[in-house]
Amino acid sequence: MQTWVLAVVVFILGVFRAGAAEEDKDEAYLLLQEDQGLTITGTRTEKPLQDTPQITEIISKQEIAASGAASVHDVLAEYGLLFASNGMGDYVTMQGLGEGRILYLVNGRRIAGRIAQRLNGETLPLGNIERIEIVRGPQSALYGSEGMGGVINIITKEPADTFALEVSIKNTFSFAYDDPDTSASVDPFDDLNPFREQTALVNANFKTGPLANTLTLTGKRGSFYYNEDKSRSILPEQYQGSAGFETAFSPLSWLTMQAGGSLMGMQSEDKTSASGDRTRYRHTRADGHISAEVSPVEHTQFHIKLYDSFYQRDKDGYNAGDAAWIAGKNYENEHILSLEAQGVWSGFPQWILLGGVEATYNRMYKYNFDNQGSPQVWLDKEAVFLQAERSVAYRYAVIGGIRLERNAQFGFFPAPKISAMYYITPELRILGGAGIGYRAPSFSDLYQITDSPRYVMYPNPDMNPEYALSFNAGAEFALPACFVQVNYFYSELFEEIHYFYRDTQTNEPVAFDNGRVETNDDNKPIRFRDNLSCSRRFGFDGEGRIRFARYFFVSAGERFIFAYNVSDGVVLHDVPANTITVKLGLNTEKMRKNPLYTYVGARFITPLDDGSSQDKPQFILDYFFNLRIARYWTIHFSITNMTGEIQYYYRSEEDKWTGHGEKLGQKVHVGVSFEW
Repeated sequence: MQTWVLAVVVFILGVFRAGAAEEDKDEAYLLLQEDQGLTITGTRTEKPLQDTPQITEIISKQEIAASGAASVHDVLAEYGLLFASNGMGDYVTMQGLGEGRILYLVNGRRIAGRIAQRLNGETLPLGNIERIEIVRGPQSALYGSEGMGGVINIITKEPADTFALEVSIKNTFSFAYDDPDTSASVDPFDDLNPFREQTALVNANFKTGPLANTLTLTGKRGSFYYNEDKSRSILPEQYQGSAGFETAFSPLSWLTMQAGGSLMGMQSEDKTSASGDRTRYRHTRADGHISAEVSPVEHTQFHIKLYDSFYQRDKDGYNAGDAAWIAGKNYENEHILSLEAQGVWSGFPQWILLGGVEATYNRMYKYNFDNQGSPQVWLDKEAVFLQAERSVAYRYAVIGGIRLERNAQFGFFPAPKISAMYYITPELRILGGAGIGYRAPSFSDLYQITDSPRYVMYPNPDMNPEYALSFNAGAEFALPACFVQVNYFYSELFEEIHYFYRDTQTNEPVAFDNGRVETNDDNKPIRFRDNLSCSRRFGFDGEGRIRFARYFFVSAGERFIFAYNVSDGVVLHDVPANTITVKLGLNTEKMRKNPLYTYVGARFITPLDDGSSQDKPQFILDYFFNLRIARYWTIHFSITNMTGEIQYYYRSEEDKWTGHGEKLGQKVHVGVSFEW
């Protein structure tokens, strides 16, 4: 039996090898084997993907365009990650770690704007994005706090000295809302909204004198989408606009300078009750940077950058009974100012040495902060990092590094890492690594106070940083018509921050009763945060792709996580346990005339199988269609969530996991783009 199975495997691989000369090479093969996939995130030095031992996924510009996504939020929901979202932002999980343990970067720069440990991807328009790099595993040795589970680095296009213009518009319309508790059947055209959402993008490259420039303008609007009885909105009204400008020039052969900035404004408004009460959020994001790349002597390169990132969120409420807006009381903003410098030396054959320093000022202002009577909290931190790398193309690579960071609040914290890669054959490589990641408690962890009839949350300035010890081991197999990648991981999270309650008089822990807090005589138990527990996460990420009959392809992936609270001895349910994705498509972009890219994609999300029946599986079906016509024009058509899947939330111990979320009908996207 084993001999028969081995013979079948050898025969299949032989077929793929024989067809390699006749078929176009798959994109994954090109990235790995022909130096077309350059990555910078996992090593802070630009290098071919095939030579980096980091578990890295690249979402290319072509994939982003084909998906019809309008924001980073849309991209992350579609590609490669365990993902969920609510009004507070996006919950992205890598290797079982989320909630502020995944670091977002734009061209290697930190961005402000976490709310409740989440970053709202809707406030990050795609604009002139060239690719998105996703690096799994601990990256604190290079990037510090928040890089425990991995890094998402958004890479934008470099300013070009040749003229180019890209214009695209897209319209989205939605079918019926269906509440499974109140509707036995649904009329798909009863709540049809043909103009639910519109997006527009203009991106231009041009040259003025010695300067190469890129100008990006984006706009988006979305109308209300109501539930069946019109008592509340289930999708908000939304308006967004952004503008960005980048310029670069090389006054000397060994000096390149680049500067730029962007500004984004967004307003989102919800109808929250049948009486007409509303909630309005206003988001503002502003970023600016200047950098210099210096190569004074051979084999030596210095990179210096100064950047500033600002984000503010305002929340207003409309009281229908008083017919008045209650404004100006609920707001928060974050400001990051950072100076970074790094040097790279490659004077020894097959060796690259990297070292750098950082100094960052981070300020948070929130209306209900209490830092000795001030709503403003600030921290400064300084860091030094070192890394040594030895690699031989298509043979092996070994990287070791360490970062030592001083935080004004928490003192010093070291974060080492090591990773390695080895080619068994030119088509098969194995890779793995280990490292320590950490996350400093956020401003909300330390200082937030919330007043309500039930509790008061007092500041907890004495918490320690969380840290995790993580291991990775994986393998990649690439042929012109076949690509397979598997990554196993294990993470142990220590000093994990949790919530608990204490009585205001006795200082004893306060119990829960069916999701409600038992109150003391003053009706105000205290809600604390502290480093209470240790948890463990392990699982795997796997994906594969096969190209056949020249233009057709099938891809599939599975991501499994098991999370366990070691201190309390309970299974954690805060992340989806198992996600399977499958795509069947046609890609004729190698054709000279009117290339077509289309596929049907399915996502199947299942809960942790522990016998508790606390969750329900979800099946999501999507369809995408892109066709280039008349050389410069591309038309886009897609249907997302054709199954109208429900989002499930945990309400109380009595209800278990229940579908009190909405069941949205299909979203249909139609767009056209012009690229010259």
